[in-house]
Amino acid sequence: MGFDPAATMAYDHRDRQATVAAFSASGENARRYACAEIDDTDYTPAQKSSAGDRFGNVVRKVKRGLKRPIVDDIKL
Repeated sequence: MGFDPAATMAYDHRDRQATVAAFSASGENARRYACAEIDDTDYTPAQKSSAGDRFGNVVRKVKRGLKRPIVDDIKL
């Protein structure tokens, strides 16, 4: 499970221009998807760039290795 990196965008919410660009891209993608102009609502590299996406198109795999269980085993 998870999200495709192209379906996410990291922008500075304190930057008005970045926020407007991010929400405009989301609205445009939703409209184009609803009109069957595109197959998904993923952000384009240009949309990410205009919103100042901090991670761009870099795909990072996160490994979550727990050193120990966060709960004890339950014996029934």
